[in-house]
Amino acid sequence: MAFALPAVAQLSQPMHDALSRSQLGANAELLATPEDRKTISDYAKTHLVAPWTELKALPPDQQAVLLQAAIEQKKGLTYLEFAIAVFQSITTEELPKQFGQMLLSPAASDKEGFIPINFADEKLAKALRQLVPLYADAPERVVFIEKVLSGKARDEYLEWSSLQGVQPIQPISNIGETRKKLSPSISTTVPANSSPAHKSAQTKQAAASANHLASRLWSIAVVLIVSASGLLLLLIKKRK
Repeated sequence: MAFALPAVAQLSQPMHDALSRSQLGANAELLATPEDRKTISDYAKTHLVAPWTELKALPPDQQAVLLQAAIEQKKGLTYLEFAIAVFQSITTEELPKQFGQMLLSPAASDKEGFIPINFADEKLAKALRQLVPLYADAPERVVFIEKVLSGKARDEYLEWSSLQGVQPIQPISNIGETRKKLSPSISTTVPANSSPAHKSAQTKQAAASANHLASRLWSIAVVLIVSASGLLLLLIKKRK
């Protein structure tokens, strides 16, 4: 116990108190008062990263509470990296293998399908393959991991989403591609520092526009002069 004290000291007393008052429900959901939930969630969102010094210093039930808070709070690429790190730490026995199920079948609704939908990520796939031997005593988990690796779990998740009428999670790779498409580097607008050739084309276009405008103005002037001359001749004839 004395060996764990330096690591325990990294957590504030309010964090220890909040963890001791909180627990997980039957479906691994976080059960805590609003105040304790905020204390735990704020910490888990920004601080809980490998090598899990904070987690290893806590009793198993409090480890699970802190891990669940991280599952709920971390988003996108950060959550993907977090999940990979947890799986790797389970493989090296730094974390209990029971934690794997919390990520494979998360209680947080916005993480449902996250692992299957990102099955093509190489680091995630490698981490999942390394988990398989550890779950030899839990064949249902092995079956699920194999379905994830084959893409079948992804297909089932998408089918379920369609039947439920819910928007499925987007793969992290798709999010990256969307950002590229929206980046200024491929905008259809002309950048300020455009090439000389483009600037020359712009100059020619501006000159052509000016010439066209001048031609139209001259045509209008000619029409007005002719009209005025005709009117003047009519007046002279009337006076005669």
